[in-house]
Amino acid sequence: MTDEERPDRPADGPPDGSTDGSTGGAVGGSDDDAVWAALVESFHRSPSLPEAEDDTAGPGEDGPGAAPHSQCAPAGAVAAAPGPPEEHFVPPPPMPGPPLEPVTKLAWLGTLGGPAFLLLVVLIGWEPPRWLVWFAVAGFLAGFVTLVARMRRENDPYDGDDGAVV
Repeated sequence: MTDEERPDRPADGPPDGSTDGSTGGAVGGSDDDAVWAALVESFHRSPSLPEAEDDTAGPGEDGPGAAPHSQCAPAGAVAAAPGPPEEHFVPPPPMPGPPLEPVTKLAWLGTLGGPAFLLLVVLIGWEPPRWLVWFAVAGFLAGFVTLVARMRRENDPYDGDDGAVV
């Protein structure tokens, strides 16, 4: 069934059933251009809010449940929360970690200190003695190997766990 055969609208009217021809379906396109220009113009205008009125407005003006104009804020405005400030959760201070053994401390010092020293040398443009550069590289490698060797093994087959006991 084509638009001309539909009995619920006149054959010469727009497809949406309106009679003024101001929106959609206009063949000439001049009305569409005017509507489009009005939309673009209203997009660039800032919204204007009516001035605050007294809170004793009649039922026809603001109606029950509607917010009065004095409480409306322009777009992008952040409204302050009325009333006392909310309490926020403040976590307790973290528990101290386990004490580190001196070997672990030295391993971390070598792993982090060696590259940090070499980065500092490059940034300040200093040329240290060759033995000091090798010492930093060796400290990094020794610290890394020590930390990896001292890692806990999660899947130790001899950890004494026989599985589930029924």
